[in-house]
Amino acid sequence: MLTWRPSSDTSSSWETQEKDDGVLQRAGLATAKTVLVTTEEPNRKLTITLTAHTANPKLKIAVMDDNSHRVELLHRAGAGEVVIADELIARTLVDRLGKTSI
Repeated sequence: MLTWRPSSDTSSSWETQEKDDGVLQRAGLATAKTVLVTTEEPNRKLTITLTAHTANPKLKIAVMDDNSHRVELLHRAGAGEVVIADELIARTLVDRLGKTSI
C-alpha cells in the first residue's frame, strides 16, 4: 500500500504537479497495489488520483474528501473508493446507537 501526504508546499501548480509526479514515481507507483490520497487540497486530490491512475490503471485508489459533490469527479479520475469523513462518522454513530439500548 502506498500512502502519501504532501507537505504544505506553496509552489505554483506546475511545480507542484512535477513534485507530485516525482514523489509518486519514487514511492513505487508502478508496482503499488493500493494508493490512499489524503491531502486536504481538493485540486491536488484530483491531480494525484488522475496521475496515479494514468501511471498504473490496476491500482486500487482510495480518496478521503469532505465534499460529497466531488465524489463522481474523483471516481472518473480513477478512485475506486471515495470516503466522505462526515458521512462515515454519521453512519458509525447511527450504527452504535442502534446497538445500544436507550
